[in-house]
Amino acid sequence: MKNFLKRFLVLILFSAGMHFPGPAETAAAAGVFKITRLQLYFANQRAETVIEKNSSALKAYADLTFEGTGLLQGFWEVDGRILASVNRHIASDQGTVTVETPDLPGIPTFESGAHRLRLVVTSPSPAAILPEAIYFVAGRSVKQFPVKLIEPLSRAEIPFGATLFSWEGREGSASYLITFLSAKGKPVFSAYTRDLDYKLPPATLSNLFLPGQEYSWKVVSYGVEQNQMGASQISRFTFKNK
Repeated sequence: MKNFLKRFLVLILFSAGMHFPGPAETAAAAGVFKITRLQLYFANQRAETVIEKNSSALKAYADLTFEGTGLLQGFWEVDGRILASVNRHIASDQGTVTVETPDLPGIPTFESGAHRLRLVVTSPSPAAILPEAIYFVAGRSVKQFPVKLIEPLSRAEIPFGATLFSWEGREGSASYLITFLSAKGKPVFSAYTRDLDYKLPPATLSNLFLPGQEYSWKVVSYGVEQNQMGASQISRFTFKNK
């Protein structure tokens, strides 16, 4: 009876087209499956956007670069609350894959102000700090003012390390969003701070940036009611080769 059940199960599995990897193949796949890069952006190709209140049109995307084959698991998170789970099998011949937020439930836009969106990856374990994308739900209109960037100077060549990025504040501003872009204008990393300066964390620097490459940065300021108060111009810089 046991032999009959065994042959029956094997027949079902093979008829479904399943693949049975050998021990060496399984170990290799399990050992190399890892995410090497994760980039978040909205339809505007940036890691920040402004949307009208109660809009259902907001979508976000995550481009993942990976090695190996395995099951990608995690969840979309807004302001620390889980929006939707992610379970997706990834094959090694793909190299990159894009994961988007679901239509239902959509990204919440009923509360005015700035909100943080992340794709939290639980498997495989991420090797770096997970990036955030910021979206601003427009409330009442507020007069805008320019944010002046201080250093590094535009077109500066700076060391590939803990460089300080700083800007001028203004009365009424409560927080700032600093965003880094690639030479082609693609979002690389964004972060919130209440200070008037920011240093890239070492893990973020080593995993998302490269020496010898050109990048740009900008700053957006928000008031106590999370309304956008102003924004800077985009300033370019280049990391020196090590």
